[in-house]
Amino acid sequence: MKTKLISSRNPFCIAIFVAAATCPEIYAQNTYTFAGVSGASWIRSSNWTGGTSNKSPGVDAESRNSVDGLTNDIAAINTSSSITTLGINMNASANTGITSNGGANQSLTLGAITLTTGGTAGSFTISNNSGTLDGVLTLTGPTVGLDSNVILKNSSASSLTLANGSAKSLGVALGNATDNAVIITGAGNIVISSVVSGSSSNLTLSASSTGSLILGGVNTYGGTTTINSGILSVTGSLASGSAVTVKNTGTLAGSGTVSGTVAVNNGGILGAGNAAIGTLTTGAATFDNASIFSWDIAVAGATYDKLIAPSLTDGGTAGGSVFRIVAADTTFANAFWNTSQTFNDIFTTNGATAIASWASIFNTVTVVDGTFTPVDVSVRGSFSTSGNTLTWTPVPEPTSAFAGLLIGAGLLRRRRSA
Repeated sequence: MKTKLISSRNPFCIAIFVAAATCPEIYAQNTYTFAGVSGASWIRSSNWTGGTSNKSPGVDAESRNSVDGLTNDIAAINTSSSITTLGINMNASANTGITSNGGANQSLTLGAITLTTGGTAGSFTISNNSGTLDGVLTLTGPTVGLDSNVILKNSSASSLTLANGSAKSLGVALGNATDNAVIITGAGNIVISSVVSGSSSNLTLSASSTGSLILGGVNTYGGTTTINSGILSVTGSLASGSAVTVKNTGTLAGSGTVSGTVAVNNGGILGAGNAAIGTLTTGAATFDNASIFSWDIAVAGATYDKLIAPSLTDGGTAGGSVFRIVAADTTFANAFWNTSQTFNDIFTTNGATAIASWASIFNTVTVVDGTFTPVDVSVRGSFSTSGNTLTWTPVPEPTSAFAGLLIGAGLLRRRRSA
C-alpha cells in the first residue's frame, strides 16, 4: 500500500501514525453516474453526477497534482439519452488524471464500469478518442454491491462495448491481483474488442441471463480464465498461458483461438461458433463426465461447427460426455438427409487430420432445436458415432409395392410429413 503525509482523507492516521508522520492512504469508493449533459467526453466532469464534486471516474484532485489517484471509482452508465459512445481522450493534459506510461502510451485507472440502461441504440461504447496517443484503461476490481473483484457488470438489455478508437487503441488491463470478475445479469452482452492484458491476472465470467462476454482482441493476460456460468465467446484469441475452465452452466464458444488448455467440467459446454456456425481452435481439451460438446449444423448439412485441438481427453468415466447436435431444421426434410452422410472432420488437430477415436468420449448423442429442446428424429433417421466419425443413417424408403400398401393405410404420407 502506498503511504503519504498525513491526509485529510484518513483522519484516523492523526492518532495512529502521528509519530511516524506518515499513514496509509485510504480512499473512499466513489460512484459516478453518467448524465451525458455535455456531450460524449469521459473527462468532462459535467457529464457525471455523484462521487467527488467536479470530477469524473478515475480523476480526482490528487491525480491533477500528479501524486495519487483514486483506483476504485465506479463508473455507472444508466443513461437513456441519445449518447451511445463515450470517449476517453488519452491525449489529455496531466491535470485530467490521464497519466503517461512513457512513449506514446497513456493510462487511466478506475475500479469498475457498470451498465444498467443503455442508450436508445441498444448499446453503449467506451473508446479512445485521441487522435495521437494509444491508451490503457486499468480496472482494479472493487466490491460492487455484494459482488467482489468486479471490473465490468451489465444488468441491462443493451450491450456494453470497450473498443479501440478510430485512430488509436484503448487496451484494457486487469488490475486486481486476486480475480477480475465480469458479471452479466441482463440480456445485453459485454464486448471487449481491444486487447486485454495483465501478466498473471485471472478473469472470471458469471452470467445469470442470456448476455455473453465476447473477447475480440489478441489478448495477452496470463492468468486463468474461468467460466462459472454464461457464455464466453472468443472471436479473437487468448494467450497460451491462460488455461480455461468451463464450469456447470458455463459455455466456451467462438470462432477464434484459445491457445491454453480447456477443461470442461460436469455440465459445462464447449462449442465452436456461437450465434453462427464456426471453427474454434483450442489447446488440449478435457471432457469430464456429463460435459457437453455442442455441434451446430446447417439445414442442408453442408456447413457445421468444427473444433481444432491437439488432443481430446476423457477426464472422467470413459464415454461419459454428451455430443449435442443443434439442428437448424429439425424436420431433416432437405434432400441431403435422404442418403447416408458421414462427418469425419468435426475434431481435427490441424483442420485436416482427424482426431482418432474421439467417439469414445461421448456415449450419448442428442438432437435439439435452436432453443435446446430435445427433438425425436427417429421418423427420419438416426445419428451414431464410431472412431472419428459421426454418421447419419436415414430411414429406408419403402419398396414400390410396399409403398402402395402404406399409402393405402395413410402411413407413408404421415412419415414423410413428420
